[in-house]
Amino acid sequence: MTTFIGIILGILIFGCIIFVHEFGHFIVAKLCKVKVNEFALGMGPKILKRQGKETLYSLRAFPIGGFCAMEGEDTTSDDDNAFGKKAVWKRILIVVAGAVMNILLGFVLVTVMILASGRVITTQVAEFEENAKSQSTELKLEDKIVEVNGMKIYTDMDISYQFQSDSDGVFDMVVIRDGKKVELDKVAFDKIDDVLHIDFKVYAKKITFTSLVSSTCKTTVSYARLVWISLGDLVTGQYGLNDLSGPVGIF
Repeated sequence: MTTFIGIILGILIFGCIIFVHEFGHFIVAKLCKVKVNEFALGMGPKILKRQGKETLYSLRAFPIGGFCAMEGEDTTSDDDNAFGKKAVWKRILIVVAGAVMNILLGFVLVTVMILASGRVITTQVAEFEENAKSQSTELKLEDKIVEVNGMKIYTDMDISYQFQSDSDGVFDMVVIRDGKKVELDKVAFDKIDDVLHIDFKVYAKKITFTSLVSSTCKTTVSYARLVWISLGDLVTGQYGLNDLSGPVGIF
């Protein structure tokens, strides 16, 4: 039952993403006065449909995609409102609108996630465990971590990723200390049963408008970058297909 619910949730999530993407094309096409023949969610046979004044709206059987079919998009058309008859800049706007809407969706979801948590997580060291090895190798209280092993750090998730990908428990870091960048060579951590032990905590601060916007932007960039890095890790074999967590986890 749990697997079944997970599959249903995955379909709904991907359907939402596809809908938002195609709606981006649709709404910009309408604003540019391009005739949209059909707006469909799903592929294959129609299971629900409604004819609007100009556009056929349909829900199709297979939840594996969707489309916004515009007049003159793939073929020539004499209709003045055909896609191919519009100015180049309008066609560019229509084409990129789908991706822009997905980025905005991600931004909104990240904002909701941060608001739900009730706090903003920083990359600034708040406290160490007793006898912390990282502290004895030059990491200090109030250091703001901005780079680990050459990777720019936007969020605490970036730090976790770099720590997770490590083999020897030793890191080169760049931190902001007293307003200046300081390079730290070979900050070390203990390993317990071959698992890296993180011996410090970072600040969690109250949400303000400024911190919310800043954290949302950084988290969005971080997620986008980690998607590409993770795909690279799959290709190079650092992680296998078994490390994927299923539709809901991937979302």
